[in-house]
Amino acid sequence: MAKQVINIGTTANDNTGDPIRDAFDKVNDNFTELYTDDAGDVNSITATAPIVRDSATGAVTISLANAGVTLAKVQNVAANSLLVRDANSSGVLTEKALATTQILIGDGTGMTAAALSGDATMTNAGVVSIGAGKVITDKILDNNVTISKMANDSVGADELVDNSVGAAALNVSGNGSDGNILKSDGDGSFSWIANDQGDITGVAAGAGLTGGGTAGDVTLTVGAGTGITVGADAISLTAGGITATQLGANSATPAKVSLFDDNAAATDTHILVADGTDFINKAVSGDATLANTGALTIASNAVTTAKILNDNVTHDKLENRYTAAVTISTLTGAYTLDWSTGAVFVMSGTLSGNIEFDFTNFKAGQTIDIYNLTGAYTITFDSNAGTSETFNKCGAVDYVAASTNLIQIQCVDDDATAVFNYAVSAYVSDATPS
Repeated sequence: MAKQVINIGTTANDNTGDPIRDAFDKVNDNFTELYTDDAGDVNSITATAPIVRDSATGAVTISLANAGVTLAKVQNVAANSLLVRDANSSGVLTEKALATTQILIGDGTGMTAAALSGDATMTNAGVVSIGAGKVITDKILDNNVTISKMANDSVGADELVDNSVGAAALNVSGNGSDGNILKSDGDGSFSWIANDQGDITGVAAGAGLTGGGTAGDVTLTVGAGTGITVGADAISLTAGGITATQLGANSATPAKVSLFDDNAAATDTHILVADGTDFINKAVSGDATLANTGALTIASNAVTTAKILNDNVTHDKLENRYTAAVTISTLTGAYTLDWSTGAVFVMSGTLSGNIEFDFTNFKAGQTIDIYNLTGAYTITFDSNAGTSETFNKCGAVDYVAASTNLIQIQCVDDDATAVFNYAVSAYVSDATPS
């Protein structure tokens, strides 16, 4: 049966809706439809792998069959990645990317992607390579280095522990008796024999010797050689017999050279200096010092007037206080005039207010010029002298505000009670002095 809808009219109490009896009749019919269709509208459930069911009708339970999830049903996985449980607890899978040559290693809390390293490495073809020098003593199983593994002549004196070569290693029977010597049996074995095998069978004369023999008592005689003179009872060096070839390294000490003081040593930064008798080692001092790199350094204040060649102090070598020109951009207020920065100070424009020039770094005998001064304002001087200073005006010319002025100032005394003399001149541009 289709659902029966009750007509409630357009507006309240407009008498267009269903009567009450008709309305509740529809309600009853709808409830009857619900209660009589207890089996449900679903008549049966069909399950398709990997889904399984426990019944076709009624209360049906569906579930995922064992091994029902195929690889095709797994979400898309990134390139070069594995699905793993990257945690120390159960749960969902995650992707773990592997770069070339990497393997997955568990650390108890998850998985780590890492390349094989340390004593060995592995290629992406699975080839494991033990690194050079990685097989140390501790990693070799006892009794596993056979003779076939040892290169010829690989065991020398440096590789043998003191007293490690016993009789057994020499293929010798026993340790012998006191005074015995080893004698080869000619078959790779050795025997202990008493040291009483008779006289020496032969003595050959080596370099510098003559004589010798193969039987009985023999005599060796020192023969003459290059640089050697042999007498009846003495051997001596011939004149000029010792050449550079015969001298050992560092054998010609100062004591062996007549020109050197016997106590001369290779002292750091010292040089050899003759004292009229021999050479002695001394450090360079006085006006200059010498480093062991050969760098010569002239000492501070070492260059006095007498050491300067006439006409060699050029204009470029003079301090700025005697040569430089400085522009003053301050046109009102206080201006610190540093006498060390220049000899001429130029105003950049007309004064815009009263100005005070505060003198610093002045020296007795120095004279400076302040020019291009103009403007109807007061000009005053001050200095950083320790206690007081005196300013003396020379001549009767005063500052003319309507003109362009030059003030020349000379420092007479630069101590704590500094003294300055100054003169004022008004000037105009004139290329023809008269």
